[in-house]
Amino acid sequence: MVEKENIEKQIDLTFGVSSVKVEHFSLTEYGKEVDYVIDFNNYEYQVTVQTTTKPEEKISSIKLSITVQEIKNEYRLPIAELVTINSFSIVNFEEAIPMQGDSFHVPIPFLINITGLSISTARGVLASSFKGTKFENSALPLIDPSFFFQQYINV
Repeated sequence: MVEKENIEKQIDLTFGVSSVKVEHFSLTEYGKEVDYVIDFNNYEYQVTVQTTTKPEEKISSIKLSITVQEIKNEYRLPIAELVTINSFSIVNFEEAIPMQGDSFHVPIPFLINITGLSISTARGVLASSFKGTKFENSALPLIDPSFFFQQYINV
């Protein structure tokens, strides 16, 4: 369960990376057919974030699904798809992620933090995957990870 909270709240939470997985990477049919270098400004990225927490394992995970697209006139043409799952072990899980009834409360600032780390990791995976290809000039832009949690943040 995620609740609205003040983003400024201090969290005493100790965590580390437990795994980084590339669940899927592929060029689309269109991406395989592109035979020119796309201008850097003509890339667009669709990013979806899913969070999962497993209290029995003391782990929170971020699953990112990214579609790289070419902007061509009024069209968005998919070039590649990437799905990563980054998991983080939480040393002090019981005190940092309290139970509330039948559910637990994962602090939003923590989710924002690990989402930012996951986005940076995905940026590196894309750069590595595109190295030596006609898409190596693409770069996943800087993304404010709090964007994905706006509905839970008091403003």
